[in-house]
Amino acid sequence: MVEECFLLHFGLVTEAGDLLESHSCILDKLVIVNSKKSWLEYLGKIGQLPEREFDFDWQPPVSRVGHVPSSNICQIARTGDMAEIRFYTYSMGYLIDKGKGTTEKEQTITAQPLGLFRSKLDLHLAIIMRFSAPDETSD
Repeated sequence: MVEECFLLHFGLVTEAGDLLESHSCILDKLVIVNSKKSWLEYLGKIGQLPEREFDFDWQPPVSRVGHVPSSNICQIARTGDMAEIRFYTYSMGYLIDKGKGTTEKEQTITAQPLGLFRSKLDLHLAIIMRFSAPDETSD
């Protein structure tokens, strides 16, 4: 259902407005709900606000949107003034099968990488703050 996910667009746009690269993905709402506490703790440890406002309404031209993968894992990290958000996916069916004992118990569940968004810290903070806002995950 559309209500249970977010469609995210990331783009590398020059100052002249030329789109060099873009990536879109679907992020399960459950990822936001389950990550919110740790993201708020992460923001608290950094202890600063973004230096400027960002346009979160940007979308790439429809002709640039192709396959849109679905992510059910989102991890964040930073060092100095650079930060990243990593998107992964795993099979829920595999988890169910593993829980039922129909797969080998020793086999590790491996998430498949979908995308990496690296940016300056202020944009990174603004993105996390936007998803940590109360209205983003309310029912």
